[in-house]
Amino acid sequence: MKCLLIGCGRMGSAIAKSVYRKKIFNKNEFFVVEPQQKQQAKLKSLKINVFSKINEIKLEKRNFDVLILAVKPQIIREVTEDCKNNINSNYLLISIAAGVTLNFFENILGNESKVIRAMPNTPAEIGKGITALIKSSKVSSNEKKIAEDIFNSMGKILWLQKENLMDIVTAVSGSGPAYIFYIVEIIVNAAVKAGLNKELASMIVSEMVMGSGSLLIDSKKQPNVLRREVTSPGGTTEVAINILQSKNTFSSIIQKAIYSAIKKSEELSKNS
Repeated sequence: MKCLLIGCGRMGSAIAKSVYRKKIFNKNEFFVVEPQQKQQAKLKSLKINVFSKINEIKLEKRNFDVLILAVKPQIIREVTEDCKNNINSNYLLISIAAGVTLNFFENILGNESKVIRAMPNTPAEIGKGITALIKSSKVSSNEKKIAEDIFNSMGKILWLQKENLMDIVTAVSGSGPAYIFYIVEIIVNAAVKAGLNKELASMIVSEMVMGSGSLLIDSKKQPNVLRREVTSPGGTTEVAINILQSKNTFSSIIQKAIYSAIKKSEELSKNS
């Protein structure tokens, strides 16, 4: 089974490395098109077949079973049309472009095209990601399994039944790590301002976030229950939580940020 990955970037590179190391595809049947020389060098160091353009691949080898598009939404049309003109196969197309709908690809490739949208997040780089998937009606059970193998190699997966839910997942899961990193940044800066050195503050906060996430998963308790358990009456945590809950300001800001991201994803979907 032959696979072509186009346009690495950070997430595409994570996919390439993961499927290569997990041997999802035979190394002689896995190809990457990556125009950036820096990314090319990294992939070539792993002995991955890398090219700058599709037409650099010998014509007789352009008969792919799986095509993964890891490019920005702004160039997705150009890349999809390039694939249509240069690849000789009834391939399964997997796209990780945010906001680009199944219908967009079907309009270019035809109603018989087999398309899966995927929304992984950056923890996938270390095998701790979560990827949401949605498929077109023409995707077979075997092709669905291929997508599952690819993204299971990077963490956990979930299948969506309605495509509009992908906009919410994009805002919550796809963008979510940035929200957490920003909160970590704020806490670290506060700790440094209070007197800790930055290295110590960063280590403490990073371990705290990792441990809290593990506790949330392993305990199977709801976050509000865990929050109450650590908030002793009259203690330091209660004072801090009271500030965060004051006039619902913190909650409102977080919700506004997420709803703004959802709206942006919906706009991208409408424009695709």
